[in-house]
Amino acid sequence: MNMTNTTPSSSATARRRSCLRVAFALLVLASFALFAHAAAPLVNTAIGNQASATYKDDSGVERTVLSNTVTTLVQQVYDLDLKQDNARTSNPGGQVFFPHTVTNLGNGIDTFTLGAVDGGGATTLGSIAIYIDADGDGNPDNFTSIGTTGPLAAGASFRFIVAATVPPGATVGSAGTVTVTATSTNGGDTPIVETNTDTVTLTNDAVLQVTKAATRGSGLPGTPVKYTITYRNIGNSAATNLKITDIIQPGLTYVDGSARWSVNPTQTLTDASADTEAVSGIDYNFVGTTATFVIASVAPGVSGYVTVEVTVDAGQAPGTITNTADYEFETGSGPTTVPLTSTNTVPFEVLPEVSLTFEGPATPLEPVPASGSVSFNNVLTNNGTGTDTFNIVVDTAGLGTAGKFPAGTTFQLFKSDRATPLTDTNGDGIPDTGPVAANGTYTVVLRANIPGNAAATDTTLSVTKTATSTVNPIQSAPATDTIAGITGAGVDLLGQSPATDGLGDSGTTIVNTETGNPGSTVTFTLNVKNTGPNPDTFDLIAWTNGTDAGTPTFGSSLPPGWTVVFKDGANNGVVSNTGIILADSTRTYTAEVTIPVGTSPGDISVWFRSQSPSTGAADNLRDRVTVDTVRGITIQTNNAGQIFPGGSVIYQHILTNTGNVTEGLLGAPNTLAIALANSLDGSAFTSVVYYDVDNNGTIDAGDKIVDTAAGGLLSSVKSDGLPKGESIRLLVKVQAPIGAADGAVNITTITATPAPGVDVGSAGAPAAVSNADATSVIRGNLTIVKEQSVDGGGTWTQEQRSAMPGGQIRYRITVTNVGSADAENIAVNDTVPVHTAYDSSFSATITKGSGSPESFTPPSSSGAGTALLFNIGTLSPTQTAVITFAVKIDE
Repeated sequence: MNMTNTTPSSSATARRRSCLRVAFALLVLASFALFAHAAAPLVNTAIGNQASATYKDDSGVERTVLSNTVTTLVQQVYDLDLKQDNARTSNPGGQVFFPHTVTNLGNGIDTFTLGAVDGGGATTLGSIAIYIDADGDGNPDNFTSIGTTGPLAAGASFRFIVAATVPPGATVGSAGTVTVTATSTNGGDTPIVETNTDTVTLTNDAVLQVTKAATRGSGLPGTPVKYTITYRNIGNSAATNLKITDIIQPGLTYVDGSARWSVNPTQTLTDASADTEAVSGIDYNFVGTTATFVIASVAPGVSGYVTVEVTVDAGQAPGTITNTADYEFETGSGPTTVPLTSTNTVPFEVLPEVSLTFEGPATPLEPVPASGSVSFNNVLTNNGTGTDTFNIVVDTAGLGTAGKFPAGTTFQLFKSDRATPLTDTNGDGIPDTGPVAANGTYTVVLRANIPGNAAATDTTLSVTKTATSTVNPIQSAPATDTIAGITGAGVDLLGQSPATDGLGDSGTTIVNTETGNPGSTVTFTLNVKNTGPNPDTFDLIAWTNGTDAGTPTFGSSLPPGWTVVFKDGANNGVVSNTGIILADSTRTYTAEVTIPVGTSPGDISVWFRSQSPSTGAADNLRDRVTVDTVRGITIQTNNAGQIFPGGSVIYQHILTNTGNVTEGLLGAPNTLAIALANSLDGSAFTSVVYYDVDNNGTIDAGDKIVDTAAGGLLSSVKSDGLPKGESIRLLVKVQAPIGAADGAVNITTITATPAPGVDVGSAGAPAAVSNADATSVIRGNLTIVKEQSVDGGGTWTQEQRSAMPGGQIRYRITVTNVGSADAENIAVNDTVPVHTAYDSSFSATITKGSGSPESFTPPSSSGAGTALLFNIGTLSPTQTAVITFAVKIDE
């Protein structure tokens, strides 16, 4: 019987719960697949939003300002589903069980309180209790009463049984009910409740319980199975002519003469329909595939059983065979025939018979060169009765020992197409064949990749794989792949003409030396000779650690700033590999080594390596770079800003030492002086420079003023000077006089000058460097502030707030002209945040100054990312415009 759950809720809550149920149903059906509709965001999802505004000042210059960002956290929503309404029959004084399932439809973990009380029918039920039914078989797992589900994840279910007792004095024909509830314990002031109704109808006649069971739930073909059909009269009168029919399903064969009755379980019931049974009170026959029992009478309180035996057919394909018995009987003085009723359905899982063979190539394959690869076809045959999947494992133990592939060999498994990697199809983490039908074959391809450093040998080498059934892991089969040996390879890396031999992997002699400045490039000549028997290619690799010592680790990254570019000596093209070089042939290349800016003076070793990616054959060469002494500084950047008369502005400059010695060190001859100059100095413009000690871009209490009037030496604020390659931040604060004319432009020049005529090492003093900061006096300027409200506009704030899925977030943007002139053509830009949609139910407005709100035309689309443009027009000085709009959180 299909029943409808009833839930006391408002229409809005019902709509929200309907959306949640659809979302969770799609999640279950689609598993991890993506779907296009917007579902309720998970609890604690952050929704952020920021606006921008563009405008033109009174000089016609278009400007842009950004608002702050406001963030909303998605709160947890609570919902549930409770199934199901039930109907049962009972005699007065009987006990009945009702199964139920509660499902968490919220967007986070929740716990549900369970309740069951008498529902107020004509018969009042007693001893009402709730028991756990974890396996969902309709019977209590134990008789410990419970009242809560415990924590349930979103989408999870909990099964339980409601038990009730019918009073002995209950009236026949009447009915009693139980009201079952499940309540979200975290639903807030208004609990979320789902309700079921269970009904029991009373009768004074026979009530039979008939169930069916099997001696086992699974087995191979040939397995014997005994079915037992148990009957029990829990009613108040006898049941007569109880007829039980059991149809033996295809795939099973009835065992002749196997039927028995519990009254005399050792006595065989005859299969023939015309025979008289040796045991009185029962008639039995088996015709075709149907076993029929007719029991003359079952008195109240009497129970018994009948059995039949079957055998799973030989060669039966794997799968589930279900079996259900039907029964009918007569009761009362009429008598009345109770309609045909089915027992529970009993499944039997036919297991496959598992057998397989796994065979590699019959003879060894040809020798393989070092760094080469070879593929083997291995044929797997499924000799079992059903489809099976076979895990494939390569035995890599003992690599490098006698008769095995060399150490460092890697193996790859491919599908029959020899190109697609063999993957794990059943989630156990092991590559497998995928399903192979009974009597089917599958070719597993093994590719062996020989390491480049493998020694040449003519010894036969082998590797073994094992195929294991996933249906019956006891069943497995090995397959062996062999090759007839390995061929070797070689290379020699030589210096410039006259050629100098390479050093192998351990030599340390310097071959060539080149001299250069930091930031310059030096070039070395390299000759690569293939000393192997076959054509080969060789990767060109460089290494340095920035010193003249150390052991090379080729393949690791070069120190920051160091670059090496290899070029073909024939066409000057950039290369990283030689391309094919014939056996006993040589090709010439150059290595262009760029020295990082700021590298200290001295000698630095640069190592080169030629290495075959296929054979691993390699050779090294060591060269040297001698770095000269260099001095240099830079300052960045030129700036432009606007201020009001009497206002100030701060500009940032980055002073960098591009040389390879420290500049401006306290007590050293190479001092570094900072100077400032204002183009409108006579108009009372002033400026001062700070050393930004904490490098945060703002003037703080700890920042130090560079006293330009006293020479502006950097060492006065930073005793360690400016080390090579390092940068410092200088902050220039420019102040305009109160009477500055609108449109006036002051140029502040900051200059850094190393000590003239002072040499360090072999390098002379670098030239002075400067930046210019252009400060314009303007009278128009805007500010923009973004706020949000999640309580219908009662409270506006820039702080983080929380809201429910389906909830509304209102935004308020306040634009103010803080300048001294009109700001024209003001336009504010915003977008609908992710996880929300534009809410047209709220009337968006633009209110300028003290005027009336003007309506805003909603956008044609409403989804996340939709652009919103609010045109304000002109704001006079101190005038304000306020924009309001709303979005709705996805649910």
